[in-house]
Amino acid sequence: MHTKNIVLPMLLAVIVGGSVQAGSSASLGCPASEREQMDAEFGEGTSEITRCLSTRDGIKVMINFSGSTLHKSGVAQQLKNIENIVNNYEHFYGMKANKNYHIVVVGYGPGGRFLINDAAYNATYGGTAGNPSRPLVESLIARGVYLVMCQNTMRSNRWVTADIISGISQVPAGVTAVIDYEYAGYKALNP
Repeated sequence: MHTKNIVLPMLLAVIVGGSVQAGSSASLGCPASEREQMDAEFGEGTSEITRCLSTRDGIKVMINFSGSTLHKSGVAQQLKNIENIVNNYEHFYGMKANKNYHIVVVGYGPGGRFLINDAAYNATYGGTAGNPSRPLVESLIARGVYLVMCQNTMRSNRWVTADIISGISQVPAGVTAVIDYEYAGYKALNP
Protein backbone atom coordinates (compact mmCIF):
# COMPACT_ATOMS: atom_id res chain seq x y z
CA MET A 1 0.00 0.00 0.00
CA HIS A 2 2.84 2.41 0.77
CA THR A 3 4.29 1.82 -2.69
CA LYS A 4 1.68 4.17 -4.17
CA ASN A 5 3.53 7.02 -2.49
CA ILE A 6 6.80 6.22 -4.21
CA VAL A 7 5.75 5.32 -7.74
CA LEU A 8 6.07 8.79 -9.32
CA PRO A 9 9.46 9.67 -7.76
CA MET A 10 10.78 6.25 -8.80
CA LEU A 11 9.40 6.68 -12.32
CA LEU A 12 10.99 10.12 -12.63
CA ALA A 13 14.31 8.74 -11.37
CA VAL A 14 14.27 6.04 -14.04
CA ILE A 15 13.20 8.43 -16.79
CA VAL A 16 15.88 11.00 -16.09
CA GLY A 17 18.65 8.44 -15.81
CA GLY A 18 18.85 7.99 -12.05
CA SER A 19 19.26 4.59 -10.52
CA VAL A 20 16.86 3.14 -7.98
CA GLN A 21 18.58 1.94 -4.82
CA ALA A 22 17.43 0.79 -1.42
CA GLY A 23 18.56 2.60 1.71
CA SER A 24 17.63 5.22 4.26
CA SER A 25 15.85 8.41 3.25
CA ALA A 26 19.04 10.39 3.81
CA SER A 27 20.88 8.22 1.30
CA LEU A 28 18.00 8.50 -1.18
CA GLY A 29 18.50 12.23 -1.58
CA CYS A 30 15.23 13.57 -0.21
CA PRO A 31 15.71 17.15 0.94
CA ALA A 32 15.88 17.23 4.73
CA SER A 33 13.31 20.01 4.83
CA GLU A 34 10.80 17.78 3.04
CA ARG A 35 11.19 14.55 5.04
CA GLU A 36 9.33 15.89 8.08
CA GLN A 37 6.54 17.22 5.87
CA MET A 38 6.18 13.80 4.19
CA ASP A 39 5.74 12.08 7.53
CA ALA A 40 3.24 14.71 8.71
CA GLU A 41 1.18 14.50 5.52
CA PHE A 42 1.30 10.78 4.70
CA GLY A 43 2.11 9.14 8.03
CA GLU A 44 5.11 8.34 10.20
CA GLY A 45 7.86 6.49 8.32
CA THR A 46 6.83 7.70 4.88
CA SER A 47 10.08 9.59 4.37
CA GLU A 48 12.03 6.37 4.94
CA ILE A 49 10.26 4.54 2.10
CA THR A 50 10.21 7.45 -0.35
CA ARG A 51 12.70 7.39 -3.21
CA CYS A 52 13.69 10.89 -4.29
CA LEU A 53 15.53 11.97 -7.41
CA SER A 54 19.22 11.25 -7.55
CA THR A 55 19.70 13.23 -10.77
CA ARG A 56 19.04 16.94 -10.37
CA ASP A 57 21.08 18.52 -13.12
CA GLY A 58 21.24 18.12 -16.89
CA ILE A 59 17.74 16.63 -17.10
CA LYS A 60 16.19 16.74 -20.58
CA VAL A 61 12.57 15.62 -20.88
CA MET A 62 10.40 15.64 -24.01
CA ILE A 63 6.70 15.35 -23.32
CA ASN A 64 4.60 13.66 -26.00
CA PHE A 65 1.41 15.77 -25.76
CA SER A 66 -1.18 14.02 -27.89
CA GLY A 67 -3.97 13.26 -25.43
CA SER A 68 -7.35 14.92 -24.98
CA THR A 69 -8.23 13.67 -21.48
CA LEU A 70 -9.44 16.42 -19.19
CA HIS A 71 -8.49 16.97 -15.56
CA LYS A 72 -11.40 17.47 -13.14
CA SER A 73 -10.66 21.21 -13.34
CA GLY A 74 -11.46 21.18 -17.08
CA VAL A 75 -7.91 21.69 -18.35
CA ALA A 76 -5.87 19.09 -20.23
CA GLN A 77 -4.74 16.30 -17.89
CA GLN A 78 -1.32 16.10 -19.56
CA LEU A 79 -0.77 19.81 -18.92
CA LYS A 80 -1.64 19.30 -15.23
CA ASN A 81 0.92 16.48 -15.15
CA ILE A 82 3.53 18.78 -16.69
CA GLU A 83 2.70 21.44 -14.11
CA ASN A 84 3.18 18.80 -11.37
CA ILE A 85 6.61 17.90 -12.77
CA VAL A 86 7.69 21.57 -12.87
CA ASN A 87 6.32 22.16 -9.35
CA ASN A 88 8.14 19.08 -8.06
CA TYR A 89 11.45 20.09 -9.63
CA GLU A 90 11.20 23.71 -8.48
CA HIS A 91 9.52 23.56 -5.08
CA PHE A 92 10.63 20.17 -3.78
CA TYR A 93 14.16 20.04 -5.18
CA GLY A 94 14.93 23.74 -5.76
CA MET A 95 15.78 23.13 -9.42
CA LYS A 96 15.52 25.82 -12.10
CA ALA A 97 14.14 25.49 -15.62
CA ASN A 98 16.76 25.74 -18.37
CA LYS A 99 19.50 25.48 -15.76
CA ASN A 100 18.97 22.11 -14.05
CA TYR A 101 16.28 20.76 -16.34
CA HIS A 102 14.80 21.33 -19.80
CA ILE A 103 11.25 20.34 -20.69
CA VAL A 104 10.02 20.33 -24.28
CA VAL A 105 6.33 19.66 -24.98
CA VAL A 106 5.46 18.46 -28.49
CA GLY A 107 1.74 19.05 -29.12
CA TYR A 108 0.03 17.18 -31.93
CA GLY A 109 -3.18 15.34 -32.76
CA PRO A 110 -5.83 15.75 -30.05
CA GLY A 111 -3.31 17.53 -27.80
CA GLY A 112 -3.06 20.39 -30.28
CA ARG A 113 -6.51 21.67 -29.32
CA PHE A 114 -5.10 22.91 -26.01
CA LEU A 115 -2.41 25.02 -27.68
CA ILE A 116 -4.73 27.35 -29.60
CA ASN A 117 -5.99 30.75 -28.49
CA ASP A 118 -9.51 31.44 -27.27
CA ALA A 119 -10.88 32.72 -30.60
CA ALA A 120 -9.60 29.67 -32.51
CA TYR A 121 -10.85 27.33 -29.79
CA ASN A 122 -14.34 28.84 -29.90
CA ALA A 123 -14.42 28.76 -33.71
CA THR A 124 -13.22 25.13 -33.87
CA TYR A 125 -15.17 23.59 -31.00
CA GLY A 126 -18.12 25.95 -30.60
CA GLY A 127 -18.78 27.96 -27.51
CA THR A 128 -17.80 31.28 -26.04
CA ALA A 129 -15.66 30.39 -23.00
CA GLY A 130 -12.38 29.96 -24.89
CA ASN A 131 -9.62 27.44 -24.33
CA PRO A 132 -9.79 26.33 -20.68
CA SER A 133 -6.12 25.27 -20.81
CA ARG A 134 -4.78 28.58 -22.17
CA PRO A 135 -3.86 30.10 -18.75
CA LEU A 136 -1.95 26.95 -17.78
CA VAL A 137 -0.13 26.86 -21.14
CA GLU A 138 0.88 30.51 -20.70
CA SER A 139 2.03 29.81 -17.14
CA LEU A 140 4.19 26.88 -18.27
CA ILE A 141 5.76 29.02 -21.00
CA ALA A 142 6.50 31.76 -18.43
CA ARG A 143 8.14 29.14 -16.19
CA GLY A 144 10.55 28.02 -18.94
CA VAL A 145 8.75 25.08 -20.55
CA TYR A 146 9.28 25.04 -24.32
CA LEU A 147 6.16 24.10 -26.32
CA VAL A 148 5.91 23.27 -30.01
CA MET A 149 2.84 22.71 -32.19
CA CYS A 150 2.64 20.22 -35.05
CA GLN A 151 1.93 21.87 -38.39
CA ASN A 152 0.21 18.68 -39.62
CA THR A 153 -2.27 19.11 -36.76
CA MET A 154 -2.64 22.78 -37.67
CA ARG A 155 -3.24 21.88 -41.31
CA SER A 156 -5.87 19.24 -40.53
CA ASN A 157 -7.75 21.72 -38.32
CA ARG A 158 -7.20 24.69 -40.64
CA TRP A 159 -5.40 26.64 -37.95
CA VAL A 160 -2.82 29.28 -38.84
CA THR A 161 0.01 30.77 -36.81
CA ALA A 162 -2.30 33.54 -35.51
CA ASP A 163 -4.49 30.81 -33.93
CA ILE A 164 -1.67 29.43 -31.78
CA ILE A 165 -1.04 30.71 -28.24
CA SER A 166 1.78 33.25 -28.23
CA GLY A 167 5.14 31.80 -27.26
CA ILE A 168 4.59 28.40 -28.86
CA SER A 169 6.93 27.40 -31.70
CA GLN A 170 6.10 25.01 -34.52
CA VAL A 171 7.46 21.83 -36.07
CA PRO A 172 6.48 20.35 -39.46
CA ALA A 173 5.36 17.06 -37.84
CA GLY A 174 4.91 16.29 -34.16
CA VAL A 175 5.64 12.58 -34.41
CA THR A 176 8.96 13.13 -36.17
CA ALA A 177 9.84 15.88 -33.68
CA VAL A 178 9.36 13.34 -30.88
CA ILE A 179 11.90 11.06 -32.56
CA ASP A 180 14.28 13.96 -33.18
CA TYR A 181 14.21 15.04 -29.52
CA GLU A 182 14.91 11.46 -28.45
CA TYR A 183 17.99 11.37 -30.69
CA ALA A 184 19.04 14.72 -29.18
CA GLY A 185 19.19 13.04 -25.76
CA TYR A 186 15.76 13.92 -24.38
CA LYS A 187 13.95 11.24 -22.38
CA ALA A 188 10.46 10.71 -23.80
CA LEU A 189 7.51 10.85 -21.44
CA ASN A 190 3.79 10.54 -22.13
CA PRO A 191 2.21 11.49 -18.79
